[in-house]
Amino acid sequence: MESSYVDEREDVQKKTFAKWINSQLVKNAKPPVEDLFRDLRDGEVLLSLLEILTAQQYRRERGRMRVHHVNNVNTALAALEASGVRLVNICAADVVDGNPKLILGLVWSVIV
Repeated sequence: MESSYVDEREDVQKKTFAKWINSQLVKNAKPPVEDLFRDLRDGEVLLSLLEILTAQQYRRERGRMRVHHVNNVNTALAALEASGVRLVNICAADVVDGNPKLILGLVWSVIV
């Protein structure tokens, strides 16, 4: 019973946070997020979101290798910390690996 409640709550948060991100991305005609955990992995969506929220440009690595994705997410995490967002127990590898709990926590930190 407890596991299904946790899974349901995670699913609701995933959909809600994806809708919030999409409501921001549409401002710059960026493609919408379909699967929150998959679409944040390369760091592109995070950087696009931060560009919209902060009106700053961030350098991206365009490669498809894991190292490029990690570097993009690191850029996003550093920008968040520089903006005063408190990040606890999350690193770029957590996002690139699609860790649900940590990605939800990260997006929540951006929202608030």
